[in-house]
This record gives sequence, structure tokens and C-alpha cells, in this order.
Amino acid sequence: MDKNTTRLSDLKSWLKDAAQEFSSAESFVNKHNDPHLKHVCLARAVATNEFSFLPDFSPKWAFARRGFLKIFDTYLTFGNWIIHYPDIESAKLKIRSSGDFLFQGHILIIKTAVRVYQFGLPENKFWETKMPFDFERV
Repeated sequence: MDKNTTRLSDLKSWLKDAAQEFSSAESFVNKHNDPHLKHVCLARAVATNEFSFLPDFSPKWAFARRGFLKIFDTYLTFGNWIIHYPDIESAKLKIRSSGDFLFQGHILIIKTAVRVYQFGLPENKFWETKMPFDFERV
């Protein structure tokens, strides 16, 4: 590799790291400094009015919303969705190991009286801590 190719490669790597850091959930939390905000992560989500849990893998995931899942003391938000913890009828967190072939991360399924939400989440130690709402780990 010549000197210019190496510099260009280094610059691309630096820009990629900078863009990732700028959009990271941690920088979002630090920037907003809200004491009621417990966790933020990039996620994707689907919702349905069906009153059964969605399957792990579904064509709906191709059109899933992407954005920040924000966990607060008394509610969570994802885009314009707001779910208050007392409205949650049941919740499950499906733990996926990094060795899974098709999917890495976790799936949080929340059922309310009106909708069923399913969130694809990155692996994070936060999901092993005490949560502000009850859920079953499966």
C-alpha cells in the first residue's frame, strides 16, 4: 500500500468511528442529562393489534421502525410510541447469545391492552439489571 492509500484508509476509519460515536445512545444520554432517563439504545421495532405475541422472525421485520428506545422511570418511548409501565399486561425478554446464526441481541416483547410491541435490541449489560417494569427472561 502506498502512503496516500494508507492515509485515506485511516481517514475513512476515523470518520466511521466519529459518526458511530456521534449517533451512539451514550452520547445521547450525556447530552440530555435527564435524571429520569435510565437507558437509551438504538433498536428496531414492530407493533401489531393482534393479541398474541409476534414470532421472533417475521416479514414485518423488513419494514421495522428504527430509532432510539428510551427507558425512563415510569414509561418508555420509541419514536412517537409511549408505553406507560402500568399499561403493560405482560413483557418478555428473549435473550439471544452472540453465537446465534441469524440474530444477535435480544428481543423485548411488550403486550398492552391495545397493542403488542416487539423490539430488537443490541446486547448490553443493562438488560441484566433491575428494570423499572416487570418482565420475564426467556
